Amino acid sequence: MLKTIEEQLVELRSMSDDEIDQSDIPESSQLAWDKATTSKFFRSHKTAVTIDKD
Repeated sequence: MLKTIEEQLVELRSMSDDEIDQSDIPESSQLAWDKATTSKFFRSHKTAVTIDKD
């Protein structure tokens, strides 16, 4: 029987970090972090506003 996503999430939440199998996740190298960028495709829609209260 296949588990639903909700059942899998409940099972994962009940597990400690040590119990979760992470062996299939590749290690990230320092080189990968050196090439990392932020905000390449995201542009903030925020606008700076200044308010003076007398």
